[in-house]
Amino acid sequence: MVSAARAQTSDQKPITITDELGREVTIKAPIKAVYTDLWYQTEIVRAIGAGDTIVSIDQTSNPNKNAANKDYFAKFADLPDAGNFNSPNWETIAASGA
Repeated sequence: MVSAARAQTSDQKPITITDELGREVTIKAPIKAVYTDLWYQTEIVRAIGAGDTIVSIDQTSNPNKNAANKDYFAKFADLPDAGNFNSPNWETIAASGA
C-alpha cells in the first residue's frame, strides 16, 4: 500500500509499526490520504473505519472496471484510478494527495 500523511499539527502521539519488510516506521501525524493498490487493501482500510482517507484506488477496487466489486466498492467510483501494483500511475497518486 502506498500512503502518505499530510503534515498537520496534532495532539496524537506518534506510533511505530513494523512494515512487511521488517523495518520500523514511525508515523508522527494522522494519516489523511491513502492510495490502496489492491482490492483487499481497500477492504482493510475500510474495515478499520478509515475508508474516508482513501483518495485514489487501483483497478481492482474500481467499481467501473471490476464488475465483481461494482456494488461493494461503489463508494469509491468517483475516485481517481491510479493503475495497479504492477504499474502505478505516480502522477495520479501524487495529484490525489496520497
